[in-house]
Amino acid sequence: MLCEGRLHGIGHLYESALQLRGQAEKCQLPDVNNGVIAVGGYNSKGLFALQNLENIKV
Repeated sequence: MLCEGRLHGIGHLYESALQLRGQAEKCQLPDVNNGVIAVGGYNSKGLFALQNLENIKV
């Protein structure tokens, strides 16, 4: 991940959405089709899995 976040992970989720949409400007990675964001602390955890279906070649 190219961003830093906090316990709730909103920064990670936002960065992943930008990467998948090709809108991350200077931080954009080539050929991004999937994103996984894991957040959590002592007793709360979460996992997001994102996929860009528009760029997948079948």
